[in-house]
Amino acid sequence: MIPQSSSLRIILIAWIMGAAAACLADDAVPVPPPPERPPWAQGLSPAQNREALQKWRAWRADLQAWRDGLTPAQKAELQRRQAAEAKIEWEKIERLQRLPLPSDGYRWQDEAARRQLSADVVARLERDKLAYGKPVQQIFVPYDRGPVFVTSDSVLNAYQVLFEETFRELERRRARVLRGRLEEALDAFRSLAGDNIFPAERFGPAWRHVQRVLGPAVLLLGGTADSFDPQVRPDISDAASRIARADSVALPGWLAPADPATLLSIDFRRCRPVGIYAGDPGLENYFRAVRWLQMVPLRASRDPELLSAVLLGMAISDRKLGGFFDQLSRFVGPPDDPSPLAAWEAYPSRSSPQAQFSDIDSPFTRDRWAQRLRSYYLVNSDLRASDRQPADFSQLTFRVVPAFALPDAALFQRLDDRGSAPTGLEIAAWLGSDFAVRHLDDAQRRALASVGPEVPLAGLKAAPTLSRFYYAALRQLFSPAPPNAPAFLGGEAWQAKSCETALGGWVQLRHGYTLQAKLSVATFGVVLRPPGFIEPNAGFYAAMARLVDRAHDAFADGGIFAAGPPERASLEDRWRRLRDMLSTLEPLADKQIAERDFTPDEADFLRGYGEKLGAIMGYSDDGTDFPKDDAPKWAEVNLDPNSGQSLAVGLGRPRTLYVLYPWKGMEVLCAGGVTTYYEYPSRDRLTDPEWRALLDSKEAPVPPAWAP
Repeated sequence: MIPQSSSLRIILIAWIMGAAAACLADDAVPVPPPPERPPWAQGLSPAQNREALQKWRAWRADLQAWRDGLTPAQKAELQRRQAAEAKIEWEKIERLQRLPLPSDGYRWQDEAARRQLSADVVARLERDKLAYGKPVQQIFVPYDRGPVFVTSDSVLNAYQVLFEETFRELERRRARVLRGRLEEALDAFRSLAGDNIFPAERFGPAWRHVQRVLGPAVLLLGGTADSFDPQVRPDISDAASRIARADSVALPGWLAPADPATLLSIDFRRCRPVGIYAGDPGLENYFRAVRWLQMVPLRASRDPELLSAVLLGMAISDRKLGGFFDQLSRFVGPPDDPSPLAAWEAYPSRSSPQAQFSDIDSPFTRDRWAQRLRSYYLVNSDLRASDRQPADFSQLTFRVVPAFALPDAALFQRLDDRGSAPTGLEIAAWLGSDFAVRHLDDAQRRALASVGPEVPLAGLKAAPTLSRFYYAALRQLFSPAPPNAPAFLGGEAWQAKSCETALGGWVQLRHGYTLQAKLSVATFGVVLRPPGFIEPNAGFYAAMARLVDRAHDAFADGGIFAAGPPERASLEDRWRRLRDMLSTLEPLADKQIAERDFTPDEADFLRGYGEKLGAIMGYSDDGTDFPKDDAPKWAEVNLDPNSGQSLAVGLGRPRTLYVLYPWKGMEVLCAGGVTTYYEYPSRDRLTDPEWRALLDSKEAPVPPAWAP
């Protein structure tokens, strides 16, 4: 992309004037022809760029020699012609860098022809005032020429790319210390043996069980089986092997017999690293270890498991290790299973040191205990046969590393419980899309109405988590358009676009939280470009600005921007750039609705929107000329164990959105980038490269029927 600089404009004029002087005089030496590709041409490799620069400099030298050979009369004539041509060219350049005026004779159909838009795209523009072009590799690509149309999709995509990169860095830091934290917890548990809290015949089985639970994670993170008791080493090694293979559904013997109310089997297939964890060996082992600790339950119905949970919680509390396991709740949401620490903190008699466990077997104590833990279990992620909500104390389960409850997972769980297979449309409808509600069938609408709009948010209202603010921003996509907004913003085509934008944003959220969010499971059963326009939704940009502020603060508190490699400083700078962009977009959206002209600085901001977007997404300098093909993302959001199929959702390659925006009595053709949403039943768990390969194959899923 060419920088918008005055020096470039002068060079362009010099080039044009020099070439135009070829006809200066019949007896003049012909002017040297300029090189076919100037050094700023798009699509050049670094080597090609260097070659083009050398040819450009040689041509400039030849051009100067040609001028030096002109007679005084020829030079005077050349100056006269250059002055006249310069005036014309400056007027052209000025026109190329502003929005068209009625006096320009602008017709959007002429611009569509210059862009070589198909007849179908032109027909859709005439009918709906918006249409979709071909897929592109990154969402900033459509902004390489103007007028631009800044979309909410582009803002969401830039946020999520930056969020995932920063969140991956946070997870790398956690991966480096997780093994040490687990070994510390085991040491703390082992030290309780000398306190005679329980007789040996009860403490011993609990100690062996906690080793079987934590041991596979320690092995996956680089530990050895030698640090565990000999009698549990085979079980630990077997579980670690099953986790690494990630190809079976089984119940280890030490968790048998199966219990329909709590657990029938472990789905080891879910231990395959996907999302932001795939492709990095350290993160892959971290994924496997954490997934295992999320899946293996500590069941209140079995004495060794119950004691291992409450004693591990007591040990973690004494060593102050609980903060590490709860750190991510600020990002995702409330944990949806009680951890051992929560089990210990909810234990009714823990404040009586002299008799802490004397009444642990009392029905009265256990009933009070269960009552204190009933706020958990919004989402079921186990392969079991009964409802997710424990009916009594015996159905309670604890997890060493609880997964977190996102509201969409809670919504899907409610729909599963009512026998309604969920789809993305329910998410969009819950967010406020009337379009989505109209495209649900009667049974889906009844099931959604029976859930109630507030149920999925029950656990999120108390804490200002990032996911809460993210959903608040998505809801703004369905807010009423401003009174003076263009009429097409109320049309069916735009409503379909907003629905796809929201679901594309949802896919990106679930992709980033692949490991941390609970999966709901049913029970068995060279361009000088003009500025452009903005999607006129100031409330959305304001909500995104609040989200960015909180995301930055959460990462800063996690130490991500502390002194270290230059990449960390770059991350913080990119967060600042995103915040500045949103601060600019919000007032511009209101200004545009009032049809007030943009200032020169505001126009420059829109002209360079694509480059700014690329910089936030990690592309620097001319990197936006070489976009990576890594935009498609894949996530699993719901599992039906009866069929073995998951509801898979995916983000495809972005597309160009063409819009006819009304301006000063005309319709101006402008372009921006939008996301593409997919959903389909899948038996496979895919990495992002595998998802891209599927999109390029003959077996590629088709977008939903409602999708634009």
